[in-house]
Amino acid sequence: QTCRQVLFDFESPNRTESALALGMLLFVVFVMVVFSFTLSDTLNRLVVQPLERMLSIVRLMANSLMAQAAQLDESEEFEQAEFSALSEIEQLEQVVAKLARLSDLLLTGNRICEEEIADVGAEGQGVVGLLQTQRAPRKTQPNMTLFRAVTAPNFATDNLPVKLSLVHSW
Repeated sequence: QTCRQVLFDFESPNRTESALALGMLLFVVFVMVVFSFTLSDTLNRLVVQPLERMLSIVRLMANSLMAQAAQLDESEEFEQAEFSALSEIEQLEQVVAKLARLSDLLLTGNRICEEEIADVGAEGQGVVGLLQTQRAPRKTQPNMTLFRAVTAPNFATDNLPVKLSLVHSW
């Protein structure tokens, strides 16, 4: 009995298989890198650039609004550098607070407190009363605004040294 031994040489096929596996791995990595750059560029064009453009417009409008509000309100100073150093959220918070304050001023109108009206003479009190009752009517409800302004009780006209009927007759 003779023993025979058969030996197979798989060195060459194994090398070929390893080279092909490495090539496939490098191809997959290359495709992933190209896809990530393409995705990044697309997201930059479709999301980031419009958002940055919108935020820059909001910043410009916020700076303009804050500067105008500071000009109207002498008790408050506006520092451009300090406002620009804030984050967008903090800037928007300040702008919304300013808009709320401006809308409150617009809705309440220019009211004069009793101490201020006491220092004004009778003629000045009459002028103030007239100015407070003569408001420009709004376009949406012209008659109602004028009616409310004329008939609403007003402490400036209540404390005048003349009869209220005389003030309303004007």
